[in-house]
Amino acid sequence: MDPTVPSPESSQIDIPPQTPSQGVATPFPSAPTESSSFPSAPNPTTNFPPPVQVQAPVSAPPPDMNNVTGMAQPEGPRVNSKLIIWVVLGIFLIILIGGGAYLFASGKLSGFGKTPNPTPDPELKPIATATPTPEEGAGMEDWNTFSKEGLGFTFRYPQDLEYREYQDGSHSISKWGPTQTEGTEFFDGISMSFKSGDMEGTTLEEWANKKYEELKEVFETTPPEATQIAGVLGYKMHVKGIVEADYYYVPLGTPSYLEIIDATKDPTSVGFVPIVQKILSSVKLL
Repeated sequence: MDPTVPSPESSQIDIPPQTPSQGVATPFPSAPTESSSFPSAPNPTTNFPPPVQVQAPVSAPPPDMNNVTGMAQPEGPRVNSKLIIWVVLGIFLIILIGGGAYLFASGKLSGFGKTPNPTPDPELKPIATATPTPEEGAGMEDWNTFSKEGLGFTFRYPQDLEYREYQDGSHSISKWGPTQTEGTEFFDGISMSFKSGDMEGTTLEEWANKKYEELKEVFETTPPEATQIAGVLGYKMHVKGIVEADYYYVPLGTPSYLEIIDATKDPTSVGFVPIVQKILSSVKLL
């Protein structure tokens, strides 16, 4: 055998064990010893403190609304609620029986249970008012006479009054007073209008009441009162609205009526009122 070739027995070389410092990792870490720097595990039976007993909060009693001082009040005797109810019922029955006895004794219950008779509406009774009637034609010799065929009435008026006819069929006469100004409401002078119309199958009294109901919804209006115009019975109302005026209603036969509106104002007393009275007295029904 060649002495330069090692034999199998002599080829086994002892390799010394490597330490961690030499860079070779060991497959499993060694278990720590008692002298290791790791802390020991705590003992669950000896190291935990005893459990703390938590008590549920006790709610305070509701405050006594009758005790404003906040101090404890001595408990008084309890009131029997049933006794209070019976006392209240007894007082109510006494009042009810006493009141019924009083009403029966005074006769106020004599008609109890009976159907009341309807109270009829008060009938409008004419209240005659005196309308001045100057002598026939006195002081009216030179006045103009209004007359139109088919109207059924005529009247006279002074020459210095302005006459106008409107599309609604009314005829007006007017004159300004000394203090009346243009562009303002009428407050000084003579202003009268005449208009005929159909009463629609009603009487003059019914027609006057109808006009009264219509006017009072808008203006301050007095109920119709009886008066005489042109020698016949008519009705008069006073209306206070945009223009304050007297309304006269006179019959013109069965189907028709004559409406006269007098809005004359005489604040300086120049004599307009007597002139209007003469005009009203000059009205004639044909």
